[in-house]
Order: sequence, then C-alpha cells, then structure tokens
Amino acid sequence: MKLDPKPNPKTQPNQSYHLLSGILHEVSVVLTTYGI
Repeated sequence: MKLDPKPNPKTQPNQSYHLLSGILHEVSVVLTTYGI
C-alpha cells in the first residue's frame, strides 16, 4: 500500500477516511496507555 503525500478525497474518500480513523485510533490507544 503506497501512501500518497497528497491524497485526493474525491477519488479515494474511503482510503482517506480509513487512514484518518487509523490515526485517531492510534492516538486514543497511546493516550489510554500513558494515561494522558
């Protein structure tokens, strides 16, 4: 899977949403783990 530095939300809305969801999930896991 190649990450496009400038993803086009018009052509790949699902990929952009999935990537954003993954980032938010990772952040929430880190916050929960370190209790920040």
